[in-house]
Amino acid sequence: VLDLVLAELNIKGWVTKADSKSFISQKNIVSKESDETKIFIDLNITEDLRQEGQARELVRKIQLLRKELGFNLTDKVNVTLPSWPINYSEYIKKEGLIVKLIKGNTVKVEKA
Repeated sequence: VLDLVLAELNIKGWVTKADSKSFISQKNIVSKESDETKIFIDLNITEDLRQEGQARELVRKIQLLRKELGFNLTDKVNVTLPSWPINYSEYIKKEGLIVKLIKGNTVKVEKA
């Protein structure tokens, strides 16, 4: 059940109480207490988190374009983009049902 909750909340990792002392002494850590539970959140944005956010935003935009162009949910497409986080190429292709991810000057979505 914990794994499901962590996945739904997009939590990348967690720290046990025994390890929390060194964690909470870091910069940009905030906490919230409710009843007998105290939660600490790391607000630091790593380069990987930034790129993941960019990839998710691109997928959202591609899905909107697919809808505007009247594509079916199962239609495979080729997508042209000026740039994207290279480490997330496979994620973008999988989530957008993209056959080819092409570097170009404009954003374009075409049936494959």
